[in-house]
Amino acid sequence: MKNFYFLISDLPYVYEAGIIHLAEGLKEMGYVFFSNRDYWKTGVDKDYLFKYNRDFDPVTDADVVILSNPWAEHMDLVSFKLVSLPLPEWLFEASRKFLLVYLDLRDGYKTVSYTPVFRKFDYIFRSHYNARTYNWPNIHPWILGFGNRVLKEKQNISLEKKNYEIAVNFYFSHKYVHQLRALAEKEIISKFNPSFINRKITSKKKPIDEFSRLMWEQTFGLHNPEYYNLTENTLIIAAFCGELISGLPIDPSVYLAGGSKAKVKKKLYELLSAVKGVEKRLIQWDSWRFWETLALGSVPMHIDLAKYGVELPVMPVNWKHYIGVDLNNIRQTVERIIEEKDLIYKIAKEGNEWCMTNYAPQASAKRFLKTIGLSSQIQDASIINESIR
Repeated sequence: MKNFYFLISDLPYVYEAGIIHLAEGLKEMGYVFFSNRDYWKTGVDKDYLFKYNRDFDPVTDADVVILSNPWAEHMDLVSFKLVSLPLPEWLFEASRKFLLVYLDLRDGYKTVSYTPVFRKFDYIFRSHYNARTYNWPNIHPWILGFGNRVLKEKQNISLEKKNYEIAVNFYFSHKYVHQLRALAEKEIISKFNPSFINRKITSKKKPIDEFSRLMWEQTFGLHNPEYYNLTENTLIIAAFCGELISGLPIDPSVYLAGGSKAKVKKKLYELLSAVKGVEKRLIQWDSWRFWETLALGSVPMHIDLAKYGVELPVMPVNWKHYIGVDLNNIRQTVERIIEEKDLIYKIAKEGNEWCMTNYAPQASAKRFLKTIGLSSQIQDASIINESIR
């Protein structure tokens, strides 16, 4: 069995969702791993998922070292400024024997993953990955995913009891209007009868239930049983997120910076893309809402991910696992949602099954091991897991 070591940020108000998703899967497979500090209570009166062990030296004992996203780049929730911790020098020693991995879940296109020091990492797992933008060879598509805490709030209501409507309930955690959400409101949501749209915004009150309250505290208010209940009881959830950019050039960072020159470049590339017939691309597309909706058995509504360049380790099929709008034919989506009620209920069922098969924590952990060349460990871990049972 290989030894894993997680480097977890100790910056204030940091919720390490990405490594929790991965670590939960590794634990389910029977792995024992360590970290630089104790972190994440798995339940009331339960132990930490990540544990510090003073006798474990990652330099000599670790086979894989995983750096969490907020360590390298984190947005402070008070100042809204990007902050980071210095990368430990021992990560880059020439004599190191461990694989070095970074989980990059940051918004935007050009994150710290694209800076020179991250070429020293063996693997970078990147959410918001778009196949039609430039990506370094050590960057691999990944997802935001969901944690077991969400599944524990699931009430397992039957499909036929889900309300046939669309929930549009953004802006729980912040007031920033994503470009695509604004476009969706104007061009898509407005096409439906207002009575078909559920705009309830769930409260931010501390939960009464002990488990829910613990998760609420550890996620700094993001864990919201009322929201999960609304999601599970509503058939379709608007999960639009991200920004549409022109199809050219392959490296869009040349015009994503601010300033008048960037605006001019953007206009020029938009014109060039239109002339050449190159479809737009979607960056910063991923959202917790998309995965939590699938996990809770409802249907996320986004734009057509494949058409706009999104790449995932396993792609969902449009109109089979989710509803993906073709922005060139919005009317067709609206009509199908209104007229093909039985199909939408079928998508809810098949989307949930697809999600749990391909993106439950253990499925993600197995894919992680395969990507970093440790697929032989999957069988070993399952044997250990059986012995634990």
